[in-house]
Amino acid sequence: MIEYKKIIIACAILTISLTPLFSCKKKKSEFKFPHIPAIYGNNLSKVIAFDVDNILLLGTFGYAAKTTKGSQIRFENSKKHFWEVQDTGLSEALLTDASFPDSQHGWAVGITGIVIHTADGGKTWKRQESGTENHLFTVYFADTQNGWAAGDLMTLIHTSDGGKTWESQEAEEILEENIFAAEVIYNGLYFHDAYEGWMVGEFGTIYHTMDGGKNWKHQSCDLLQPDVAKDGWELPRLTIYDIYFTDRNRGFILGVDGTLLKTEDGGKEWKKIDSATEQSLYSISVVGDKCWAVGNRGAYILSVDGGNTWSVDKTAITTKGFLTSVDFSDEMTGWVVGKSGAVFKTVDGGKSWDWLSGVSYEWPEFEPPKALVGE
Repeated sequence: MIEYKKIIIACAILTISLTPLFSCKKKKSEFKFPHIPAIYGNNLSKVIAFDVDNILLLGTFGYAAKTTKGSQIRFENSKKHFWEVQDTGLSEALLTDASFPDSQHGWAVGITGIVIHTADGGKTWKRQESGTENHLFTVYFADTQNGWAAGDLMTLIHTSDGGKTWESQEAEEILEENIFAAEVIYNGLYFHDAYEGWMVGEFGTIYHTMDGGKNWKHQSCDLLQPDVAKDGWELPRLTIYDIYFTDRNRGFILGVDGTLLKTEDGGKEWKKIDSATEQSLYSISVVGDKCWAVGNRGAYILSVDGGNTWSVDKTAITTKGFLTSVDFSDEMTGWVVGKSGAVFKTVDGGKSWDWLSGVSYEWPEFEPPKALVGE
C-alpha cells in the first residue's frame, strides 16, 4: 500500500510540474517562411527585353510568357501573376531561340524543326512548316520577311516571305582535314540586313555571306585552335555558341571554356579577349560601351569599355546552374534567364541582380549538398 501511495504522489508531482508547459497560451511561431519567387519551374532558353516594361520569356514544353510590367517587378513582389502565359500550340517541345525584327513580329524555333510565328507581340502564335525535322538552335530575322534558322546536322533554312515558305541553304564545305567537322551543329546567327550575315557553330565554325545566304564562305580562325601538347592527340577547334555585332565593324564571338573574340573591322580579323572565366559563354548583350555575357555554371561577366576588358563578380548572380540568355533594354536595366526557371533582373547596370524566379543557393534556408552544386 505504501509503495502504491508513493507512485500516486510521484505522478501528482509530475502532473503539477508539467501543467505550465501545456496550460499556457500558445505562442505564435517566430519562423517566417522565406519568399521564394517562382515564375516557371523548367529551363528557360531565351529572354527578350523590348523595353523596360515589355519582356518575353521562352523555354521548355513550348513555354512562352510575357509581361508588360517589367519595371515594377522586384524580388519582393515577384509572382506568376505579372506574367501572361502565351498559347504556342506546343506542350512537349523545347523552344531554343527567338528573333523579333520589331515588337510585334517574331519567330521562335526549337527541336524537331519547329518554327512558330507571331504577328501581335506573342498574344497568338502559329506553326510554320520549316521543311525539316532536325533540331533548330538559332534563328535570326533581318526584317519581317527575310529570316534564317539553323541547327543540328548542318541544317540551314531561309525564308524571304515571312516564313510562309522555307528553303534549304548550304554552306561552303570546310576545306580542311578534320574528321570532327563532318556534320557540324550550327549554334548562332547574326544578320546586318537581308544580305550580309554570319553563322557560327561547332569546331570553330565561322561562315559569312554577302548575298543573303546564296553563298556562305568559311572563315578560318587560328585563335580557335586549342592548345595541344607536341605529342598530344589532335583536338577539334573550339566550339562557338553565339555571334553578335553592335554595328558593321564591332562584333563578338562567344564559345566554350570562356572563349571570347572581338573584331573591329567587320570580321576580317578577330582578336582574343581575356573573358575572366573558364566557363562556356552562351549569350551576350551590348548597350553602348557596356557589355554583359552569361554562360555555364552561373558564369556572368561584364565590361564597361566596349568589350576590351572584362571582370567577373561571383556574388552578383548566385547560382551554379547554367545561364542561357541575357538582354538589356538600356544601360541600366537587364534580364538573365537559365536553368530551372531562373530569372534575374538588374536596374543598376549589372552591379547587382534581383532573383525573380528559381532557387538561390545563397539562401540560408536552402543549402544543397556540395556534390550537387560543386565547390
